[in-house]
Amino acid sequence: MNKILITGASSAIGRKLISLIDKKNQIIIAHYNRSKNFLNFLKINKFKSKIILIKSDFSKRNDLNIFIKKIKRHDVDTIIHLVGKRLEIKRFEKTSFNNYLQEISVAFESIYEILKIILPKMIKKNKGKIVFMLSSVTFDRPSAYMSPYVSLKYLLLGLVKSLSSEYKGANINFNSISPSMMDTPFLKNLDKKFIEINKQLNPSKKLLNINKVVKKIEFLISPNSNKIKGVNFLIKN
Repeated sequence: MNKILITGASSAIGRKLISLIDKKNQIIIAHYNRSKNFLNFLKINKFKSKIILIKSDFSKRNDLNIFIKKIKRHDVDTIIHLVGKRLEIKRFEKTSFNNYLQEISVAFESIYEILKIILPKMIKKNKGKIVFMLSSVTFDRPSAYMSPYVSLKYLLLGLVKSLSSEYKGANINFNSISPSMMDTPFLKNLDKKFIEINKQLNPSKKLLNINKVVKKIEFLISPNSNKIKGVNFLIKN
């Protein structure tokens, strides 16, 4: 029985992904923070998979510690790391180092602690799929005023690449996807002008449809991707 851990499962991508990969004899451990809409989404839809909900605010160390204790009980085969703070636009001189630490605590420290627990089990089973959600900023010249966000994505990319190299002898696949700006609630706090500029960076002049993203994730956690390791995939319309 497959056991899949999704961090940030309450996100728009997380919901689409759950719907896409849903099947019998599968357990999805769905991490979320405070989304009531997510709980309603799970109630309305009758999924074939067994879904285990774990609520945790990764920005709080105590919450993260409790989360780690809970996932210790599960023999996870696949990790899809989607969690992240809402994107904010701020000039570098107006940032504080705490802005960077907040990004790191939510999206980097969390996966670091998760992998410390899960990786030894994957190595023992000689089986594992791990996919990180990054951003097209790791390929293209990033938009201005996002230095904490951009720095985080490169930090995560470094982790994917280094772990893929370190565990190259194991049957564990570390990969990442780097989509361009997507049409999701993640953009809620952004100025419309900023969103419009990013639309123009896509060949289609539109925001990326998340269906394209979740289909790539589905591929990367399937047996069809068994030979793909340490690759960061750029996704654009």
